Amino acid sequence: MRYRYCPMCATELMPIGDKFVKCPSCGFFHFPKVGACAVGIVYDAHRILLDRRAYDPGRGRWALLGGYLEPGEDPEDALRREVREEAGLEVEVGELLSIAVGGPTCGLVYPARYVSGDLHRSVESAEIAWFGPHEIPWNEMAFPLHKKVLWEWLQTKAPDSLRSQARNGTPAP
Repeated sequence: MRYRYCPMCATELMPIGDKFVKCPSCGFFHFPKVGACAVGIVYDAHRILLDRRAYDPGRGRWALLGGYLEPGEDPEDALRREVREEAGLEVEVGELLSIAVGGPTCGLVYPARYVSGDLHRSVESAEIAWFGPHEIPWNEMAFPLHKKVLWEWLQTKAPDSLRSQARNGTPAP
């Protein structure tokens, strides 16, 4: 969030460098924060689940599932909660794959194997769909970091059934 006026006394803020602001009246100082997100590569034996975003950022484009951690919440629990809320599915969360920093977020990326549940979309999604590795809409991905970690996972750490599909016909993003 970028403040123009002090939230304490309504005085116009002074920029300090390109990231911080200070109030010349009351001394309020704003440090921009980065939010931690749990991001999942949700998969089954042959497919990866993607979310077409209903809102910005990335409205109308595809993304991995995930969301912000709540205070005191473990990232793995946050990912399970987000997948349940966004897609109605239960997942088994694997080991941390990557820490992806971009914009106002720090994404903790995990593989998340589908366990159970009936797929449905939440109000945050325009569409939720399963894709084989050769069907992934690489040019319609909302976030370059999602594209990068998904591609790397498919090439190196995905289960054999997905990795072999990726090697046999998946164009590089």
